Amino acid sequence: MKLFKKAGTGRSIQVDVKYVQIAGRWAFQYTALDDCTRFRVLRLYRRLHHGSSLAFLGELQRAFPFPIKRLQCDHGQEFSFAFVPGVEAAGIRHRYIRPRRPQQNGKVERSHRIDQEEFWGRQRFQDFEAAAAALRGWEDRYNYKRFGSPWRSRAALRPRNLPRSSRRGRPPSQLMSTRDPSQKPGVNLDETQQRLEAQV
Repeated sequence: MKLFKKAGTGRSIQVDVKYVQIAGRWAFQYTALDDCTRFRVLRLYRRLHHGSSLAFLGELQRAFPFPIKRLQCDHGQEFSFAFVPGVEAAGIRHRYIRPRRPQQNGKVERSHRIDQEEFWGRQRFQDFEAAAAALRGWEDRYNYKRFGSPWRSRAALRPRNLPRSSRRGRPPSQLMSTRDPSQKPGVNLDETQQRLEAQV
């Protein structure tokens, strides 16, 4: 099966909510995943409400290492029409996925299975605060340390061969390579011709 992804960072941020139980009470893990890099932001809330969604939006703007251009989510009550103006006011385009088409948010849905297998399913928490703090640690491991992560090192967010001070004042779009991996390095035709003639 061929997996498709967006060509650039921040062009499509998938957002969804995972229900979890903590000490016999429901809590709600808000998750945002960048379609291009799989970089994620995870936050835990006590209520499933558009107010929590707007608070999460503010967290996204601070946590993602690149600008968010478009955000997509399902039609859940927490993403009601009261949520959309807040997204657009932040200069972010908003898109609802089609009803009964969760596969359109498939990457963030699959990441929730990883959360269950590698985080929630392996430990129990006595209270909400402990779970929220541990979830932040899991976010860090997932983004920077977990095998196969595109962000295994925070240094990946800086241009190569530039000191940390050189980043100041540079737009985030310049901090990552935009070269198409399908492009091949140029070939010197004169040198190639010379090698062929030498082999004759």
